[in-house]
Amino acid sequence: MIWSALTYKVFSITSYNMLHIIKDEGINPQVIIDVGANKGQFAIASAHIFPRCKIFSFEPDPDTYYQLVENASGYKNIVCFQTALGDTSGEIEFNRNRYSLSSSILSMTSEHLQAFPKATEKEIITVPLTTLDAIAPQLELTKQALLKLDVQGYEKLVIDGARKTLANIEFVALEASFRPLYEGEMSFSDCIINMRELGFEIITPISHLQDPKTAKILQIDLLFKNMRKG
Repeated sequence: MIWSALTYKVFSITSYNMLHIIKDEGINPQVIIDVGANKGQFAIASAHIFPRCKIFSFEPDPDTYYQLVENASGYKNIVCFQTALGDTSGEIEFNRNRYSLSSSILSMTSEHLQAFPKATEKEIITVPLTTLDAIAPQLELTKQALLKLDVQGYEKLVIDGARKTLANIEFVALEASFRPLYEGEMSFSDCIINMRELGFEIITPISHLQDPKTAKILQIDLLFKNMRKG
C-alpha cells in the first residue's frame, strides 16, 4: 500500500480504505459521482483502484477546485465540475473553513468546534449550485454507478435534488452523524429512514470519524445498495 500511495498525486488513507472495502464487497463501479471532491483524494484513489471507471467530481470552493483540477491532471477518466449540488439551481453561500475538508454550505455546531478547534470558518463566499438531476444527462449513468456524498451535513439536500437520478444508481456512500456537527444536518436515524424510502438499504459501514479527545464516534460512512434496481 505504501508503494501504491507514492503514485497518487494526493493521498487519503480514509478514501483508500473505503474504496477497498467497496471492492471487497464485489462492487466494480463503472461510474463514480464524487460529490464534495475536495482536492481529489477520493477521485484519485478511485482512478487507481477502479482504473476503468469514469469519475465525475464536484467541488464548489474555487481555491479547492483549482487544487482538484491540478491533482486530477493526467487522469483521463476524471472530469471535474466547479459547483455545489443541492435541491435547486442558482447560487448559494458557502462557509469556507481553514480546514478545507470541513467547509460546508451549513454552519458548524459548537460540538464540532469543541472536537476540532482548528477547523474554524474563515469567510463566506458565493458558489454556483445545481442539482444532480439537472446535470445527470451529462453523466454516463447507463453503467453501474456509485454516488459518493461528502458534503458536510448537506446530504439531504443533495439527495432531494437527485430523486430521479437515484433510480439509475446502484450504490450510495454517504456520511451519517450520531452527533450534530453542522446546523440543520440530517440525524443518523433520519438518514436511514430517508434512504430506505428511496429503496436503499445498508450493506456495510466503510469508515467513521471519532472525537480525538473522547474517542466517541461522531460520524459513520455507510454504503447503501439500491434494492429496486436490477
